[in-house]
Amino acid sequence: MIQNLFIFSFKVKLFIIKISIFSVIILLSLTVLDNFYTKYVFSHKNLCEKSDWILNHHDENFDFAFIGNSRVLHMIDINVIEKKTRRKGINLGLRGANFSENYLVLDQFLKSSNKIKNLIVEVNMHNLNADKQLEYPFHDYNYIHLLKDSITREVFYDNEPNYKMFLWKYLPFVRYMEFSNHFSLYKILKGGFECKTSDDFDASKGSKIFNEKVFKTEKQNYVYWTFNENDKNYLNKIIDLAMNKNINLIFYTGPIYYKYLPFQLNYTKMIGEIKNNLRNKNISFFDFSNPQNNLCRDTADFSDNFHMNISGVAKLSLVVADSILQLLK
Repeated sequence: MIQNLFIFSFKVKLFIIKISIFSVIILLSLTVLDNFYTKYVFSHKNLCEKSDWILNHHDENFDFAFIGNSRVLHMIDINVIEKKTRRKGINLGLRGANFSENYLVLDQFLKSSNKIKNLIVEVNMHNLNADKQLEYPFHDYNYIHLLKDSITREVFYDNEPNYKMFLWKYLPFVRYMEFSNHFSLYKILKGGFECKTSDDFDASKGSKIFNEKVFKTEKQNYVYWTFNENDKNYLNKIIDLAMNKNINLIFYTGPIYYKYLPFQLNYTKMIGEIKNNLRNKNISFFDFSNPQNNLCRDTADFSDNFHMNISGVAKLSLVVADSILQLLK
């Protein structure tokens, strides 16, 4: 009996030792892979991806930068504004992004020793309550390699479930495994992602204008808008970051097709609140979304209710340039 117990105990200990050795090997392997992927993503950016294109800038000086969601990416022509203002600019707009993502990108952009004199921020109902409109308002997979940075971690904690942050913190490489479709092993083994350069973004200074002039008709439904506290919080963080860096701030909201705006209940009140808060901070605000504004009236200038096409963007960019010209530092 004693001999059997001894044998059983020995087998249990041997099993535990084997499991422990196996776990250590797995953990070490995952740690090696995590470090490899992290270093690789830092040095092999996909410059067809707008966020990577932005974060690929280092040690540059800009007179102005526009930031926001797709209504900046697709509706601000930096070349037009540069020509009008005779200043150097860049478009930091990101499609479908909330203010958390804008804040993270702006922080990383400035940490790369880039300098901005003037930051022009676009606000609208979609980035004042991104969760209501967007399925994936924070594109975490584009910044997962930056989690060692304290500000990046803070943004992730405010936008990700706690269980994910726990796993990503204590289990190496799990973060890359979750987004394996984005971090494809075969692309890494062959030496890179889709684009090592981006002539289009370089030429447009980060803008991506819609050439399609056919207006996309959408069914009109009444939507009641309220502030998302996380979006409001990160809008304030953008303001604080800019002020701490002595960057001059200017705000605006772009044109919305005039037949669409009446269905956006409470939106005018929200914009009014933003305007009052900015006024208290001595920050200028331009509202180009008034239904009576000529920029909002012609379907020939819009690709849909919320985005202008190339002809509308040309008009808007000139108006914006004229509006901000006297306010630029």
